[in-house]
Amino acid sequence: MNVRQLLMAASASIVMSTPMAAQDATVPDDRIHIERVSGGQALIRDVRGSYAQHPKMFAELMALREKLFAAVGACFGIYPDDPDAVENASDLHWQIGVRVAPAARGQKLAIPPRPYRLASLADVEAAVIETNVKTAGIDGLAMFRWMAEHGYVQTAPTRIEYLSHDGDAMLLPVKIVVPVRKRPSGLTLPAR
Repeated sequence: MNVRQLLMAASASIVMSTPMAAQDATVPDDRIHIERVSGGQALIRDVRGSYAQHPKMFAELMALREKLFAAVGACFGIYPDDPDAVENASDLHWQIGVRVAPAARGQKLAIPPRPYRLASLADVEAAVIETNVKTAGIDGLAMFRWMAEHGYVQTAPTRIEYLSHDGDAMLLPVKIVVPVRKRPSGLTLPAR
């Protein structure tokens, strides 16, 4: 598997991939569920270009977090673009981030240097599945089918939380998080 395939599998934006993959997207319903995902303050960096930048971007993010903040959760990527919808990887826009807290009790959050910024993440209801990098693409496709069958609509970009950075890159555990709400119209895709 080449670097592009690896990083595409790791990004939740590929969940709208190929028709053949959509036909094979079968994940037991009990792996997909709705949960409340906590918000908070996050250290964010906007990135443009190939997902091959992930290792470098995450290394820089973690170094800055350790220098200025206390950690509050897993690193994550936000993927508003589907790689299949852009002509070139250089056209991809995505973000990396991590929830943070002040470095010491009673302190305010530090102001990060550019190109980083602080952002408030809202608490959201989200469709969630825990998987790994290797199966994130197909599991993400199945997740969108599940959402359609259960009457949910996506309300914000897909996020992948990287639950570990140790071990085989293809087997790293990830959590796909898709902010959702019930469709007011009640529209659903008939179950298979």
